[in-house]
Amino acid sequence: MRLLVLTLLLFQSSLALCEEWELLVQKHGIEVYGAHETKDGLIPFRSKAILNHPFERVLTVLLDADRKPEWSPKLKSTKVHKKISNTSYILSEYYNTPWPATDREFLMLGELFPEKDKFTLTAKTYIDPKLADKDHIQVDIRKLVVTIEKINETQTAFEFIFLGDMKGLMPAWLVNLIQKQWPFKFIKRLNTQLEKDDIVPGQIFKDIDWRNQTTPDKYNKSN
Repeated sequence: MRLLVLTLLLFQSSLALCEEWELLVQKHGIEVYGAHETKDGLIPFRSKAILNHPFERVLTVLLDADRKPEWSPKLKSTKVHKKISNTSYILSEYYNTPWPATDREFLMLGELFPEKDKFTLTAKTYIDPKLADKDHIQVDIRKLVVTIEKINETQTAFEFIFLGDMKGLMPAWLVNLIQKQWPFKFIKRLNTQLEKDDIVPGQIFKDIDWRNQTTPDKYNKSN
């Protein structure tokens, strides 16, 4: 019982970082925030932007797992292991990691929360040795929240919050790259993808039931 209480206190302390964001990058309409890496290796970042594209188009691109490697930085491939429901999936994303670090896998439970003119995607680590790729280090995802909200017919607000332990060897320069450069490039390349002429809804997008609107719990909501 004492160990459980201590674990919960440490976890809550880590999440408190999200209230201490420091602006790291601000250019091209993109803002990237960070907080200090914790003793237990957690790396937090937060990125925000106004995308000059319609809400539905932004959502179409974000939910297309098959095409995400076209634009997401360092992403080699994705795999949907299991569809639990129309709003819940077990999936993996496999990332190239610069030498001397080993490539990473984000094996996660992803959940979708459709609302009127708003959409939230959340993810957390999913543990299953049968699904984990032995050639990748498994990232411990404590908090991953992507929120988009319609501003008007041509603009969409975007926010991405991440708090996780990349595990394994992680040099200081690589931590800096993940916290500053990756979130900025993610939004920049998302914008590039949105400009393409061949954007069409994928199966995950098609399966969303907009009549069944839900909201993420208090823990997953953006600060």
